[in-house]
Order: sequence, then C-alpha cells, then structure tokens
Amino acid sequence: MATVFTRSRSRGWLMVALGLAIFAFAPGIASAQFLDPATLHIGPGTPGGDPVQIGNTGDVTVSQNSGGATPLDQNYQLILAVANSTNCPTLTSINGTTVSLAGDDRGTVGPGQDVYTVLGIAGNNSVSFTNMQAADLAINGINATFFGLCVYNLDSFTTILGTQSGKQTDAFTFSGLNVGTFAVAYGEDTSSSLAYTSPFTEAGLTTGVPEPSTLAIAGLGVLGFVGYGLRRRVKK
Repeated sequence: MATVFTRSRSRGWLMVALGLAIFAFAPGIASAQFLDPATLHIGPGTPGGDPVQIGNTGDVTVSQNSGGATPLDQNYQLILAVANSTNCPTLTSINGTTVSLAGDDRGTVGPGQDVYTVLGIAGNNSVSFTNMQAADLAINGINATFFGLCVYNLDSFTTILGTQSGKQTDAFTFSGLNVGTFAVAYGEDTSSSLAYTSPFTEAGLTTGVPEPSTLAIAGLGVLGFVGYGLRRRVKK
C-alpha cells in the first residue's frame, strides 16, 4: 500500500508542476495576442488630406491616437515606402537629438501587395500598392511601379523617445527624403496588449514644394496682371 501511495503522490506533484509551468508561460503567450490595432498618426500635415501631405522638409512625426496612452515599448518601427527606389534615406534626428540610423532595406511592395503584409506584420492592409500609386500619381504626378521598403527600428532609442500633450509624439528628421515617399509606423504597448499601426488615411506622403525661382516667376506673373488691369482702368 505504501508503494501505491508514493506513486500517487508523485503523480500529484507532477500534475502540480505541469500546471505551474503552463501558468508561468501564460503571460508570455497572452502578451503576444494583441487587441485590434489602434492608430498611429503621421504628420505634420500641410495641407493635410488623405493621405496626409507632409511636404518635403525631411520631417516626419508619429503620434498615438489618444491622450494618456501608455508609451510604445516594443517593436517600435518607422516604415518608409519610397516610390521607384530601394535607396533608404538616413534618419538624422529624433526629438531634436542627432542620430545616424540607416534604414533596413526590406524589399519592395508591388501590385496586389500592401506594406504590413510584406513585412509580416499584422497591420492595416489599406496601405497597399494600389492606394499609394494612385495618391502619388494624383498629388505628385509620380507613376510608381514599385515602392522600396525601409524600416527603422527605434527600440534602442527609448531614452530620447517621449510623450507630449499626454500622448506619445515623436519627431523624426531624414536626410534625402524623396518626394513621393510614404511614411507609416508600427509599435506595441505590452502593458495594454495593444498594437498600433497607421491606416492609409493616416499615412504621410512627401509632396513637392515650389522652388524659389518658380515662386518668383509666379509673383511676376501676378504683378503683370495687376499692372495690365491698372493700365486699362487709366485708359478708360
């Protein structure tokens, strides 16, 4: 009888140990099951639009969609989709601090594909080749046949990434940011089990700005029309 009792106790302890092991691994499994993605906005937007037009200054900002949100603490990535090029611009500044981060060339997005799926990220599939190509053609006159993907992993810059106005807002500056480049982002808030992505409506698109000579010519044209109108008035 003693032997039977010993075996039963051994089996009992084995089941307890197995249960504790499953429990110990449970938080890790749960943290990987993120809720529906929340939104990361790309800006600054001048004049805004859909997608957000961000000019050609090399500046890109990323902000969470709600005040008081917990900062992104894992897999924080800024993603560029460069029209007709696989050359990745260099990230030179984060929140005013000088850095030098080369983009990781992650292939291309072509017809029938979208940015997040190509990168293997559970993101918004509206950031597609079809939407990006149509916007670039309409806004910049660029007929893209593909978009090169450049990924900037920001996890090692936590000391200079921060929060403003109650929500995480980070300002980035690039050197050599081509017109026709789209910017989106991805990040995870493990404390809330939230993943953040940028839908196409919140993606940033670099747009051309008139050259000084172009502005000067336009100004002369306006003055010419004004002068012509005054001359006609005097003659009458």
